[in-house]
Amino acid sequence: MDFGSTTAVHDVSFELRFGEVLTIVGPNGAGKTTSLTTLLGFRRPTAGMVELHGLNPVAHLPQVTALTGAMLQDGGVWAPMTPAQVISLTASYYRHPRSGADLIDRLALGSVANTPWRRLSGGEKQRTLLALALVGQPRVLILDEPTSGVDPEGRDVIRELIREEKALGRAIVLTTHELDEAERVADQVCVVSHGRTILAGRLSELTRSTDVIIQTDHDLSTCGQPPVGGHINGRTLRGPGHDADFLARATAWLASLQINVTSISSSHSLESVYRQAVDGDS
Repeated sequence: MDFGSTTAVHDVSFELRFGEVLTIVGPNGAGKTTSLTTLLGFRRPTAGMVELHGLNPVAHLPQVTALTGAMLQDGGVWAPMTPAQVISLTASYYRHPRSGADLIDRLALGSVANTPWRRLSGGEKQRTLLALALVGQPRVLILDEPTSGVDPEGRDVIRELIREEKALGRAIVLTTHELDEAERVADQVCVVSHGRTILAGRLSELTRSTDVIIQTDHDLSTCGQPPVGGHINGRTLRGPGHDADFLARATAWLASLQINVTSISSSHSLESVYRQAVDGDS
């Protein structure tokens, strides 16, 4: 299944198969949410082509909506309604909805099923909105920051549910600001910056190269600009393992500052790949 969208300020394209999760990551304002709303038919592209389920989502909005579950950041519920009420109401729009009671149980909403929306926590609201996206048993799920504002236990519930939907053959597109979240759930990753795709591919391929991780006994944030390719986090200097000269540059830089290296190790990291792509596009 191919998706693509182009607007006056966006040129984002990606490919996704059923039974896979595509995660879109990028800085604030990069175009993640705009890409999703264009894909759903809520925005009309000024150029290019958008297709979902083989249909133009603007021209065939009712058909696309019936086959797609969406959870957007600006979603909301009428304040007096409870999760049980709004899930039941939404289920009535579909011919073969999923059991509302099952969703309430699966998303750990039982204790607040009859609590008005205005009294729910941020995480409870997120889980309710996810239930609304799932109730129609859609072929495609489009989720904008699904774990934003959710506590660790709630995140575990959402991640497990995403894995279950993937196993059922759903195609899932989600955005997140959290790279560790992307690594937990993604089969494919699309990095967007300044309104366009700058890197895309399977997670396993993008993280194939190894990072060099250098631990020191000094706070490096006070030491100025690190060597080319390096990124500082407290006492840690991280750089690309595929750059054969990085380790030599890094250790020479630390030696010039009379900073002791306490350990050198390696790891695979989406964060390193992401930073290299975004920094190179700035």
